[in-house]
Amino acid sequence: ISVTLTVLAVLSIFVIPTYATGYGSTINHITLYKSSGMSGHNYWLGALLWLKENTDPNAIVISWWDYGYLIQYYANRTTVVDPGNVYEWRNIAVARFFMSNSEETALSILNQSFGLGGKEVYVLVSADEVPKSRAIAEIAGAEKPPFKVTLELTSEGWKERLYVENPDALLTKFILDLSGYLVGFNHFEKVYSDFNCIVIYRI
Repeated sequence: ISVTLTVLAVLSIFVIPTYATGYGSTINHITLYKSSGMSGHNYWLGALLWLKENTDPNAIVISWWDYGYLIQYYANRTTVVDPGNVYEWRNIAVARFFMSNSEETALSILNQSFGLGGKEVYVLVSADEVPKSRAIAEIAGAEKPPFKVTLELTSEGWKERLYVENPDALLTKFILDLSGYLVGFNHFEKVYSDFNCIVIYRI
């Protein structure tokens, strides 16, 4: 056991690369993060640094579960879900929040699920939610996803087309607001937006 623990301790010093095959040829995840702005001085680190420097240390951040560890590690803020979450109901609650058709319903879900009344709460939304929106809708039990992506043959070849499938979903409105459309919110104050990639609201 001591030999195994020693080996693990040594290995933990080094970055152990993982790989993805959904992007053409097999590539290292570190390369993928660099190409998509997930390393170095990029939009993600800018948003996380803003959270760290401009929010109360006890603030809570609502986001899709993918970003939980990033927010916890880089911004040092509490999230309600993360990749290690073992409570499925938490993911369902966040999905239902994003798929709510009214701000009041969305806030009711947060308060009933996580007891956030009276706390400083922020919502972080990334443009990465667009391709994930169908999965978010399915987890929430919604009939229609916020967006629909189709392949269409054009004179320049096959192109992806993005359509708004569910204009009433809160996630749709967040993404449209991020993209520059004027979406008026009653309970969500935009406090950060950068490069049309990440937007942060204070509830």
